[in-house]
Amino acid sequence: MRYLYIILVFVIFSCTSPQKQQIKSKKEIKAVLMQQQDFWNQGNIKGYMKGYFKSDSLRFASGGKVTYGWETTLNRYSNGYPDKE
Repeated sequence: MRYLYIILVFVIFSCTSPQKQQIKSKKEIKAVLMQQQDFWNQGNIKGYMKGYFKSDSLRFASGGKVTYGWETTLNRYSNGYPDKE
């Protein structure tokens, strides 16, 4: 019977943990998006790019074109949006 209680407690805690992690992840994702929004509105492309995965594996698609790599994506944004306007 004692083992049953231990297993029950383990099951209860393991069931609630992913929900808490999911809520934390959603908050972290929202924070990154809000920070990107602020940088974008300031015309700060380098700051905006902090929200992207800084890797050569980054794949960004827009306007029928696909860009590969963080640096290439930064250059594309910088050329497409040279100033705040």
